[in-house]
Amino acid sequence: MLTKKQSVLKKALPRQLSYDSNSTQPVQFFIDATKALQGAQATVQTSMKTVMYGNLALNIVMAASLQMLWGMINVMQIIVNMPLLSVQFPSNCILFYNFINGIANFDIFPQEYLKDILFKMTETEPDPRYEQMGFKSNNIVENLTNIILAILGICGLIVFVFVIRFLKNKFVMQVN
Repeated sequence: MLTKKQSVLKKALPRQLSYDSNSTQPVQFFIDATKALQGAQATVQTSMKTVMYGNLALNIVMAASLQMLWGMINVMQIIVNMPLLSVQFPSNCILFYNFINGIANFDIFPQEYLKDILFKMTETEPDPRYEQMGFKSNNIVENLTNIILAILGICGLIVFVFVIRFLKNKFVMQVN
């Protein structure tokens, strides 16, 4: 194909998801598909949590490397948090990302009760993008409560081990 010098060829991409009245699929199809996806939410969340926690437990028991698991979680966190960067996604992707958001953010413990006890924070109105992804605030401490609690738990465990070692050494010296 030959073109003139300084000419620009353009082709507009057709719209991939049609939300207007010219859609080839009936509106009821989209509503039914969304309802089916929402109905599968509990199953998807439970199965994903089971696979991830089972893999974690198996790797710990077999003393294997957790690099694959951490790599999977890292990629999952990046993908799940992409809508917060104003990247446009279809609504079904955002719905799926909300399903796996709890896994990617390590929501293992019931954080509402612990958050009220440990962290006294003023309520802030979240950004609409944060609210869409299931975050209740723009505050990083509130959004990362479980990770902060895990770090505090590990630090507490380390202190506990040192206290036990100290008491063991003191008790052994008294016995001798």
